[in-house]
Amino acid sequence: MSTELKYKGKPACAEKYVPVPEYVVCPGCGKEAELWSDEEQAACACCGGIIGR
Repeated sequence: MSTELKYKGKPACAEKYVPVPEYVVCPGCGKEAELWSDEEQAACACCGGIIGR
């Protein structure tokens, strides 16, 4: 069986997931901080505090 017939359309690995930024308020300093959609936690760029979902 040819590959073309076996896979109608794109294989699952051909679709890419692109993370997007979400802006949340840092509980430590109150500034807006960036948390990406593929992260559970990140460090605030202003105070170094941990932000999370």
